[in-house]
Amino acid sequence: MMIADHSPAQAELESLAGRLDFDIPSTPDTAHQSRAVLLQSLSGNVFDTTYIGGQVRDHKYTISIFDEELQYGNNLEIINYANKYLPMIQSHLKEAQDIDDLLH
Repeated sequence: MMIADHSPAQAELESLAGRLDFDIPSTPDTAHQSRAVLLQSLSGNVFDTTYIGGQVRDHKYTISIFDEELQYGNNLEIINYANKYLPMIQSHLKEAQDIDDLLH
């Protein structure tokens, strides 16, 4: 689900960035790089709970960014992108929260 849903959204974001002449990061930020290193050292339930906790946090944060854009944004292309992908991100958050509930 992550790859199937996020890959097209990322490709569309990169295309949008190109049309609007703004840069998007090509690598994860330092916090996400650190989390990846940590996850590589974990296994079992500790890995599962750490990974899914990060997914819940990241999806909540992304939803807040999209909501802010929808409320205050002024670029129709970006607003359309946010409208298009917000339901998917909300769905992913629900899935992550459901898994998180099962793990605790």
